[in-house]
Amino acid sequence: MGNDSTQTDARRLRLGACVAFLLASVLYLVFILRTHFTVGREIWFTLVDDAMISMQYAKHLAHGSGLVWNIGEPPIEGFTNPLWTFLMAVAHMLPVPESKVALVVMLSSAVLLFANTVLVGYLAKQVAPKNSGVPLIAMILTLFCYPLVYWSLRGLEVAMVTTAVMACTILAVRASRSVQQRLIPLMVIWAGMSFAVATRLDAVIQTFIVIAYITITRPKLGMRLLALMILSVVVILTAQYLYFGDALPNTYYLKVGGISVQTRIHLGLDVFFQNALPVLTLPLVVCGLALALYADLRTKETALLGAMFLVQCCYSIWVGGDYAEPHVRTANRFIVQGLPFLFILSGVAGSRLVGMAFQKGQPSTSGALPAIAIALCLLIPLSGKQWETWLVNDAEMLDSDIWRAKRGLTIRECTSKDALIAVHAAGNIPYFADRRTLDLLGKSDRAIAHAPPKSLFRPGHNRWDYEYSIGQKQPDVVADEWGRLAIFMSTVMSNRYERMNSGMYIRNDSTKVDRGRLAGCE
Repeated sequence: MGNDSTQTDARRLRLGACVAFLLASVLYLVFILRTHFTVGREIWFTLVDDAMISMQYAKHLAHGSGLVWNIGEPPIEGFTNPLWTFLMAVAHMLPVPESKVALVVMLSSAVLLFANTVLVGYLAKQVAPKNSGVPLIAMILTLFCYPLVYWSLRGLEVAMVTTAVMACTILAVRASRSVQQRLIPLMVIWAGMSFAVATRLDAVIQTFIVIAYITITRPKLGMRLLALMILSVVVILTAQYLYFGDALPNTYYLKVGGISVQTRIHLGLDVFFQNALPVLTLPLVVCGLALALYADLRTKETALLGAMFLVQCCYSIWVGGDYAEPHVRTANRFIVQGLPFLFILSGVAGSRLVGMAFQKGQPSTSGALPAIAIALCLLIPLSGKQWETWLVNDAEMLDSDIWRAKRGLTIRECTSKDALIAVHAAGNIPYFADRRTLDLLGKSDRAIAHAPPKSLFRPGHNRWDYEYSIGQKQPDVVADEWGRLAIFMSTVMSNRYERMNSGMYIRNDSTKVDRGRLAGCE
């Protein structure tokens, strides 16, 4: 009878996982399809504006011009996700229309989300081998975690780097339990860590947490990995220096250069407590309570899971958070990278607490129905409100992304190929306009990135120099109005530029703009 019951539970758990993946597939597909817009008779897709900056570089790379912001100009690293940008370049090489390249990127992210979820389930099984419900809890939370889905399907590198880090962690846990000293596991873990860091340089923080974990149990293996990872970081930084003329991305100087640690941490704490903590409170309370009550849960594996999550929260606070918290109102893309580890820990803790409360003193509870119930109790406070908002109003910032994409296409139609445009939002407008572009906020402009801040600290949005960008370089079109631009244009540039009702500015003596058609743009 015991074996029959165990087999029945196993079948139900597999069925529950299959249903969860099926529902997530439908949800992701609807999420992606709702990002489309129509121009004429053509259906287009777009990504969040920051992701479209990487798409600009990827397009130029795919067309043979290199990783450059503007074709013919020296390379500058205005992105922070090299391997993800390379994947975007591959998408541009596929035989798909230009209007559907963003769709390919989103579908790739969906595949990576599923791969990450499978790895989450596997790691959960390794951490809690006696409780078959924990993997299902962790997978459901991962599949339907709104910020993880949002940042991934809107085109950022989140799904790729999270999957790579998760794979490294699994390999590390397996290696720490093995008594054999083999070269192949060492090289595989190193390769996975290098992949994660090459996808996003700050993933090195989580890889060093993994190395520290291995070093505690396998000192020789840990020290070898540390040496190899230092070598990988040196190689990556050297390659960036040789190609771009700087070891660090230009956005590093733009976002944190010249900003005091106190200022960054103050803003980082503020946005963390306002946006991330409210949705993470229940999982954190469940984990803290279970770890406090049950000493047997305080293992090196649970310590690893907690550290992989907490280090991302600390990193987010250290850099001052991200730019989009006021819009998305949930965990940012840095914190999201650690959430799958919190979900595994939540599964372990939640199942233990429920088991002790309702299973007559048994230390844990298994089975599909209890696992689904625990997952839903954790998921609704975590993402319920965000999914409801998405269902009613669509994805955050999507309206502005589509508006910018349409504006870019209009500029393409109404300007000659050698026209120069200037933008604040440096993603969708430049990509779809397909024109040489000045980045007024400096993500792809060294001079602005290294200039003193002009306003209160907000990552990536507190440096500009209109005298330099507009006064000296004289773009044919200033495509969007933001911040103090209107004051500058109405005073210093009033005789050189005409403001359209749409908020665009056209240089008076430009011969590269169809002024009448562009003036009618919304």
